[in-house]
Amino acid sequence: MGSPFGSPEMWRHDDLIGVSRVFDEELALAAYECGAFPMPAKPGLMGWYSPLERAILPLDGMRISRSLRKSIRHYDVRIDTAFDDVLDGCADRRRPSGWINREIRRVYRRLYKRGVVHSVEAWTLGGDLAGGLYGVSIGGLFAGESMFYRPDIGRDASKVALVAVTVFFLVLTSTVEGVREVDRAVVNALVLMGATQTEIIRKVLIWAALPWIFTGMRIAVRYAFTTTLLAELIAANRGLGFLIELNSGNFNTTGAYAAIVVVVICSVLLTELLSRLESRISHRVSQA
Repeated sequence: MGSPFGSPEMWRHDDLIGVSRVFDEELALAAYECGAFPMPAKPGLMGWYSPLERAILPLDGMRISRSLRKSIRHYDVRIDTAFDDVLDGCADRRRPSGWINREIRRVYRRLYKRGVVHSVEAWTLGGDLAGGLYGVSIGGLFAGESMFYRPDIGRDASKVALVAVTVFFLVLTSTVEGVREVDRAVVNALVLMGATQTEIIRKVLIWAALPWIFTGMRIAVRYAFTTTLLAELIAANRGLGFLIELNSGNFNTTGAYAAIVVVVICSVLLTELLSRLESRISHRVSQA
């Protein structure tokens, strides 16, 4: 389907590019494919936005602060196990500037059933949903729509979910590319020799894709740091990102740079650890 709003060159120079009385799954997907998303404008009208400036998380720049790394241990991250609960949490009318109405919930529930919309949930170790986010996945794009957390049990829960999304897609993408690089002739030969699909995956594909997996993990480490730092800069009352913002606001250059140095050191150490682990595993595989 082409753009339902005409050529982007003809769009108005504004975040809001149009409104409609019709709002359904097909229109929403067509909008995402051309870089727009829905948000209610007024009762009975759906606004369609393509912001002149928008937040894009570069996957090669994420950093995870020390405080958030500690918080991650207290959560169990799951995908698509409680979509309705996440949507309800994001649509809570007690939240300031809430925008998720009945029509948004209806359409996104249908898109979830079609496998286009996904939820990422952060659960406490006691089994309570502490926070999460949901978004639309089209091709290589994951457009995050909204996130929430319960301040009584999970003030870092939404940030943990955001980190999980970034890291998951990085490693997944690298793994898929690694599997695609495997010689098809080798796989076909194993099939002719009677190898099962499980045996091919376990004995060939995983090992062949191992360098790609580690590459994705190394990049994911950096992304995780950046995403966490961004989340703490925007909305947090602790962590390295918060310290950077606080010290910058107080013109404490030394304190701000000290927090930045800590972030860089942690990122370098984790990347080096993964590189050493990859070398050891690759050495064992070559000797097998």
